Amino acid sequence: MKRFPLAALVLLGCLTATVTAGPLQLGGRAFDDQFDRSLSIGPAVKTLVFAPDRAAGKIASAYLNGQLGQSLEARGIRYLADISGMPGLINKLFAIPAMQDYGYPVLLGRQAAQTADLPRREGEVSVLRLQDGEVTAVAYAADAEALAALLPED
Repeated sequence: MKRFPLAALVLLGCLTATVTAGPLQLGGRAFDDQFDRSLSIGPAVKTLVFAPDRAAGKIASAYLNGQLGQSLEARGIRYLADISGMPGLINKLFAIPAMQDYGYPVLLGRQAAQTADLPRREGEVSVLRLQDGEVTAVAYAADAEALAALLPED
């Protein structure tokens, strides 16, 4: 009998936390790209492609490697890769130099806190729709074809 009120309070606390959480605002956030240029998520960005892990990064790369940076920018797309779990030496010697060969900018989440609040599923690319920097919808892609279907055309 005494456990029920405690369980009800815990459940009420969880519901309250869910209700009070406001919309996710990304507008104005800045990240360094693979050339150490600071790029922000401004009002022209309508879609954020987010790779939270290595598997998702491979999916995103499979699609994005056929794209030009100008094409992505014209379509309001930015790509963000969470590289916070990668050892610094690997980043510096291999990963970032390889990214510098890409024909598009890669925003880099170097610290886990930079991307901690972004929606994610392990092994999938998160596609966040933005309006004035606020996330309005989230979808997930498990392969390059699904990612292509979620992104706006030229």
